[in-house]
Amino acid sequence: MQYLLNLKSLIKRLNVRFGGKKLLFLPFYPLTLLITTPVRLVQSLWACRVLAHDHRADYLNFTPATGITSLFYWTVAINFSRFGRSGMSPYLGLGDYRLGRFFQYTWLSLYSYWKASNITLLLGMFGWFFMHFIWLNTADPTWIILIMALVLFSTTFYANTFALQNYNVLGWALFPLGIYGIIQGNWILAGCIWLFISFTSFTIVVIVAYFCLVQSLFLTSIFPFLTIIPALIKLLTNFSPVFKSNASQHDENFNPLVNILKALGVIEKNVKYKRTDKKINLRHSYFILLYLQYILMLYYLEGTLDPLLISGIILYIINARFLRFADYQTLLMTMLSLLTLTTINVHNYFLLPSFWLVISPLPPFSPAPWKTDSLLTIPSAKPFNIRKLIDGVSAFLAPVQENQRVLMCYTDPHDDYNHIFDGYRILNELPSHVANLKRFHFMPDWWAVFDTNYEGAPNFWGREPEQVKAKLQEWKADYAIIYQHKNEKKLDPVWENSGFTVLNNFFWSDFSAELGDSFPQPNWWLLERNPN
Repeated sequence: MQYLLNLKSLIKRLNVRFGGKKLLFLPFYPLTLLITTPVRLVQSLWACRVLAHDHRADYLNFTPATGITSLFYWTVAINFSRFGRSGMSPYLGLGDYRLGRFFQYTWLSLYSYWKASNITLLLGMFGWFFMHFIWLNTADPTWIILIMALVLFSTTFYANTFALQNYNVLGWALFPLGIYGIIQGNWILAGCIWLFISFTSFTIVVIVAYFCLVQSLFLTSIFPFLTIIPALIKLLTNFSPVFKSNASQHDENFNPLVNILKALGVIEKNVKYKRTDKKINLRHSYFILLYLQYILMLYYLEGTLDPLLISGIILYIINARFLRFADYQTLLMTMLSLLTLTTINVHNYFLLPSFWLVISPLPPFSPAPWKTDSLLTIPSAKPFNIRKLIDGVSAFLAPVQENQRVLMCYTDPHDDYNHIFDGYRILNELPSHVANLKRFHFMPDWWAVFDTNYEGAPNFWGREPEQVKAKLQEWKADYAIIYQHKNEKKLDPVWENSGFTVLNNFFWSDFSAELGDSFPQPNWWLLERNPN
């Protein structure tokens, strides 16, 4: 019933957003995407020629939103490089943050993404694409070329290449080869591939373990699951630094594994910030309908169902509704991989329209962070240069000295996880990254939020002058950053009247040429409290 209600809401949203006239073109979107997406792919790849120049390290992903968000991974990489996986960082969380708690990050792929983000993404996604040609050994070459041409020109492949993927992409590059080994019964090949992937992606190995278990149950054979054992053993070594110390230095309520389960929404007892996004929303309903139509068409044409594909849909629903253990793009890549392999093995031309529908969804409902009102085309992409923003925030925070502390002031989210950082959660990654570059402590970051995710924990929230004074004293911070909204470029005099000195400002609207007008554009001020 909920799916039907969501479908009704989806139709209503389409009608409100695009109007009746535009909706008349809705039935033609599969054809227009087939024509226009190859053009967008060529345009976007042509724009990547800037990566051949010496400043390729200044580019981070292909959109402002994913570029700034991905500074999160660069920050982790910087701390790994300085302090090692078993070390402690004074610039993360609440300070003296044990990096062993980052067991989910794999150094090989994280380092590649740090030093050559866009090249890593292109190599990973096109590596994933070409890896499917291993099936030339067992299937009709013409059929495989046709299927892979559709995949190459699909909006799902395009979105993952130019908007969604991160350091995990190197793990996806070999995923088709591992699945090939499982399906063909080549257990040694599969085991070697899964072991290599364990050096590039923690999450993908967890997903693979799930599929290997499904395949073992389906075949009533232990061998599929045995192939994942070496990779799982490798991942266990990632946990060793986690337990080298007792609980958090800051509070006895902290436990590293429990903390992560709280963030995922698995544990809801004694949790301060509740997740309210564990539900089947409109986008989930839309993709589930796409997957179901493919399943029904497959069953109608072949009279069989692929257990891996069915288990993939179940995993998608679990991640959306019950346990958000992976980012949305991870599940999209999982489903794209399973759908592609299933279609290759079926070899039925009547399945192609259904396949195209499921891998090329409507552009406005893509999870990619691009803004488009077109039902018929997707926007082009180009490498996003993050350097100007980093330099701008570095200048803004120039008064802050090494090992000092800066407190960013946000409104109290009232225990709602989705209201943390006042809707500016993406922007928060930029000063956090700059602080780690310049070796001072910016808070709160996500790790500080997770460390205080229990009932009765201290918090960082408050935007009124007296609240900010109290929080500066509580957290022993030297400076505060306060914000006003886009059109408020003159600082409210209440701050200076309350005993604060303005040291600097940073207006996001100054970078609208790089970010676009639709990007959040608050105004920041760096304040220092006057001595009493």
